[in-house]
Amino acid sequence: MEEKTITFISKRNTYTIPISKILYLTMKKQDAFIHVADGRVLKTRMTLNEFSEKYGEDFIKLNRGCLVSAMAIYSVDKEITLSNGEVLSYSSYHKKGILSKFRSKQQMIIERLADNDNPSDNEAYHEHYKCFDNIPIVFADIEMMFNEESQAADWNSVTEMKLLQTLKTVRLNS
Repeated sequence: MEEKTITFISKRNTYTIPISKILYLTMKKQDAFIHVADGRVLKTRMTLNEFSEKYGEDFIKLNRGCLVSAMAIYSVDKEITLSNGEVLSYSSYHKKGILSKFRSKQQMIIERLADNDNPSDNEAYHEHYKCFDNIPIVFADIEMMFNEESQAADWNSVTEMKLLQTLKTVRLNS
């Protein structure tokens, strides 16, 4: 699946940016300010409707002048916290609608990711999941260790058990 991009001119330079790297877009008259995950804010001439018609399926409208990427939202409380720590305000009157849209956009994104075949190698794996690069989550493989009573053991207990097993093995071989 090829990633969608947006191409636009800002300060006489042409930019092509993956949609997944856009955190949010704010408007001031006919100027759009595109806030990118790397911290840049790029100004271009575009209306909110133009952006929304072409790229809006992954964005949620917070108010008349702001679209936020569903992938960039970390939490929705009294304010919206983004994955990079930025906070956006919205009218609490619209909270229920924003949460509903947020959940449906998340579900749509998850379904879209699930539709693809699993990556075959490390490079393909990184390419497939790069939309998660700017989200503050960690993936980890966890190995459960059990003591002699078949109870889950914490790391210190596991370390002590391995040390004791190593000592027993050394004594038996001596």
